[in-house]
Amino acid sequence: MKTLSWTIGFAVLAMCLGLGSGCNPPPQLVTVPNVVGQTQAMAGSMLAVAQLATGTVTQQCDNTVAAGLVISQSPAAATPVIPNSPVNLVISTGPCPVNVPNVVGQTQAGAGAALTAAGLTVGTVTQQCDNTVAVGLVISQNPLAGSPAPPGSPVDFVISTGPCPVNVPNVVGQTQSAAGTAITGANLIVGTVTQQCDNTVAAGLVISQNPLAGSPVPPGSPVDFVISTGPCSVTVPNVVGLTQTAAGTTITGTSLIVGTVTQQCDNTVAAGLVISQNPLAGASAIAGSPVDFVISTGPCPVNVPNVVGQTQAAAATTITGANLIVGTVTQQCDNTVAAGSVISQNPAAGSPVPPSTPVDLVISTGPCPVNVPNVVGQALTGGTSLPVAGTTLAAAGLTVGTITYKCSPVDASGLPLFPAGVVMSQSPPAGTPVPPGTPVDLIVSSGPC
Repeated sequence: MKTLSWTIGFAVLAMCLGLGSGCNPPPQLVTVPNVVGQTQAMAGSMLAVAQLATGTVTQQCDNTVAAGLVISQSPAAATPVIPNSPVNLVISTGPCPVNVPNVVGQTQAGAGAALTAAGLTVGTVTQQCDNTVAVGLVISQNPLAGSPAPPGSPVDFVISTGPCPVNVPNVVGQTQSAAGTAITGANLIVGTVTQQCDNTVAAGLVISQNPLAGSPVPPGSPVDFVISTGPCSVTVPNVVGLTQTAAGTTITGTSLIVGTVTQQCDNTVAAGLVISQNPLAGASAIAGSPVDFVISTGPCPVNVPNVVGQTQAAAATTITGANLIVGTVTQQCDNTVAAGSVISQNPAAGSPVPPSTPVDLVISTGPCPVNVPNVVGQALTGGTSLPVAGTTLAAAGLTVGTITYKCSPVDASGLPLFPAGVVMSQSPPAGTPVPPGTPVDLIVSSGPC
């Protein structure tokens, strides 16, 4: 390489002498560095260090070179060139895209295999009813077939769950014949038909149905219904332990009505369930008469005790003794509350809460630390225009620790970097968080070394 450089140089010199006039000596050639595989920024830096310029930068996809790295260069590495010559770069944009295959109409397994074979991955698979696409086959995909996509990118698709459900028609109040016609007209079938007396629905009419009107069900599903045989006696149903909605449904289903509904806390009956009823279950009642019931609001609340100022152990005992539990315990420094004692609580003392409610505590770790000030360059004692290190430390709530005297290094002119009596270094370093009253050791200049 050096021989080629000298050869070119001598050739240019010979030309200059042959012309009989002086000319500038040929420039010393430089060698193009290898920047393939580098980032564009690093390649530019390497070229600049080699006294070359970044030329034309183009981009191109590549399945082996990561995005942002150099794929190729021109001139090639190790080529001797004139300083400041441009070196053109081709930068990778990442893997080259592939065309998304068509998986519509395939099974989920077939679609997955087709995507894997194309170098893609299965994305989000959702399900949806469809009246034309058979159950288990792909209805649609995203991206669409033929779209270019990066290798390994996901393709989402929708799988058919079969025909879309139909809404059950309302046949309550209709005759059995009319109900059957309405059900078959909705692409459903008549299920089990039972008979039952009813004090409000005329004989021969539908009292109730299952599924309920408006329920979405698969085509061909059966709809059961109950036909009234006419009036009947009413026995009060048992609604204790039911939800308010279920109790109301049960009561109205026996030709009674919901009476007064009150609420009350209860330590044994879960919130939202019926505690008691009136009349009692099994009693005879006139159709349309009311049934009153009491709904539980859940366990009766307890008042949160005051544990602020107590130790963590004492606070825990107090809380569990009140039928509550200790919640999240965090720690925090505090300049007034002793270490290990409770600073604050949540919920606050006196708050009514359900039993077993967690009470979060903040425990004091003791006084808050202070940051060590920077006293390097300050005087050990007064009498100069410099700040005094001891005063600075005292103002931060700290003290002067061990003082060590050492000679100061000198500058080029022989003057000490730190005059005698000036702090050269400190321990702990400036900015270190330490407890109040911590001593800070100082190394003080005794004069030039």
